[in-house]
Amino acid sequence: MIDLNHGSGVKLGARTIGDDINDAIDAGIIARRAKEPPRDYLGASVLGDPCGRRLCYIYAKTPADVDFTPLAIRRFDIGHEMEDFLGGEAETDGVFKAAAARWFQDAGFVLKTRTKTGDQFRWKALDGKISGAIDGVFMGRDRHPVIIPIPCIWETKALAVKGWNKIKKHGLKIAHDIYYGQVQINMAYLDVFRTLFTAINKNTQELHHELIEFDPPRAQRISDRAVDVIKAVESGTLLDRVANNPDFFLCKMCSYQKRCWP
Repeated sequence: MIDLNHGSGVKLGARTIGDDINDAIDAGIIARRAKEPPRDYLGASVLGDPCGRRLCYIYAKTPADVDFTPLAIRRFDIGHEMEDFLGGEAETDGVFKAAAARWFQDAGFVLKTRTKTGDQFRWKALDGKISGAIDGVFMGRDRHPVIIPIPCIWETKALAVKGWNKIKKHGLKIAHDIYYGQVQINMAYLDVFRTLFTAINKNTQELHHELIEFDPPRAQRISDRAVDVIKAVESGTLLDRVANNPDFFLCKMCSYQKRCWP
């Protein structure tokens, strides 16, 4: 008798033209991704990472252990198209950011998310080797009684329930070190010393807002770290790992684990 239980290895039904088309699409997606140029700078969104070695791998454009699957890339592409339609940012969570910006503007806040030329607000340092971008900047208010210090950077993240609850309960500085570092380095290089951080619950669309003040020592440490990473990579060396054991939780989640811990 043929075993038709799940996992038996028996496939019911012949291969269809749909299977062939999907395989062709997946191969095309992978080929297109292989042609996309990698970033040639360290982004503010990663500078708060506690592992110096991981930052070296990122800056050196080192291939990760496992690249994105075609399914993951398709999700990114859908996100990009939605963001372009709504005028949001070119990243997978941009649709949430575009909607949140509209909510602020509906409430009467003067929130700018693009420069006069239509570009994202961005800064660069060290001849472009370090760069960052912000989601927007508050320039005033039309009719709302809530006063946000002006000017004020706006940074927003869309998170799953667990991450959103953690930020709401503990605050950004304690709950998410990398995001906190990102807003600090952005404030330092843009000379705007307040950030309104908005966390969006992806599941419920609940909002959490937090006014973050400038932390000069933290911003300086992150800036110095970026310089150390660039010097290390350009001299052919690597910074230390964040831990001495591959079972450390950050190492277990790292996309460079196999390369870093042979």
